[in-house]
Amino acid sequence: MNRIGIWDERITQKVHSTFGNYTESRWWKALEFSGSQTGYAIVVIVQFLISISPVQIVIQTVQIVLITLVMMVVKPLVARERPPSPTPKEVAHYYDNFSFPSGHATRAGVIVAVSVLSGPLGSIFLFWGVFICVSRVAQLHHYMGDVLFGFLAGLVFSIFSHGFFTTMISMFV
Repeated sequence: MNRIGIWDERITQKVHSTFGNYTESRWWKALEFSGSQTGYAIVVIVQFLISISPVQIVIQTVQIVLITLVMMVVKPLVARERPPSPTPKEVAHYYDNFSFPSGHATRAGVIVAVSVLSGPLGSIFLFWGVFICVSRVAQLHHYMGDVLFGFLAGLVFSIFSHGFFTTMISMFV
């Protein structure tokens, strides 16, 4: 294994040993759900309540759909196994058995970018996004590298495509 892989495993184990005892708490479960595809509706409601415009939420949703399609191709190509976990795979991994990149972290990156670009209260989602990433590693669903890459991929994709989607939607509104 290369040095990056060793670093990735060590950091993952450190995060798990620090936060892993709390992964069965309601807080961690709610956090995990909020970062899932099904929990996305709750995130949108919270965004709407803190005054993120419906247009920005539509842009964000389109970005999440597109990057999810990309992840559906990348995950089986990379085919990185998830970390060894005490949670049975059929319970912990509903959609796939691959670890790289983290879908939760990728969605969080998009949501953070759109929220921050939409106004000052959007920075609240930066903390949420970081906690999503930590929760995925603490629960041994992903390695640290999986969530870092996923979060950055979502963030960068969202920032670079935001102007394009804003222009496209403004043409129809």
